[in-house]
Amino acid sequence: MVKEIEICFLTHGWHIFLSLSLNLIMKKAYLSVIVVFFSALMFAQEGTGTKIDVDINKDSAAWYASPWVWVVGAAVFILLLVALTRGGGRRAD
Repeated sequence: MVKEIEICFLTHGWHIFLSLSLNLIMKKAYLSVIVVFFSALMFAQEGTGTKIDVDINKDSAAWYASPWVWVVGAAVFILLLVALTRGGGRRAD
């Protein structure tokens, strides 16, 4: 490995080390550009002009809001579960 580096240094000269550092500089520059882009994107999501009013105390007439619907649904589910697990067939001894 050391012999290969010596040969590379002798054939290419001192600029082989400069190209390695340029690669690192380009990686850092690319990372900086990406970070600035995503930072600008996140600031663009922040809205100060719109006001959203959420009212959770509305009288909703949705069918799933009634407790009796949940009781009937649970009863039907339990009846189906019992019917499916019983088997229903006669077993020969």
